[in-house]
Amino acid sequence: MLKVNVGKFGEILNERPEGMKYEEYRAKRKEQCLKLRGYNITVMENNKPIKKHVMGRLEGVLIPSAQWTNSRDVVVVIG
Repeated sequence: MLKVNVGKFGEILNERPEGMKYEEYRAKRKEQCLKLRGYNITVMENNKPIKKHVMGRLEGVLIPSAQWTNSRDVVVVIG
């Protein structure tokens, strides 16, 4: 049986903590949103721009196809 470990996301901000400036709170919320929902980036390969998607935490776990033997044998452990 193959176990795939997914690391903890970290502290999730739902409301602004006391003593935190509003600008800092908005920046952290924006970063948190990108990490959770994913984002697109443009990279240059062979002098051509190529768009790539970086998966977010809420989009699921990407398991390399080389590790798949049977879908019942893969266990995802979130810890």
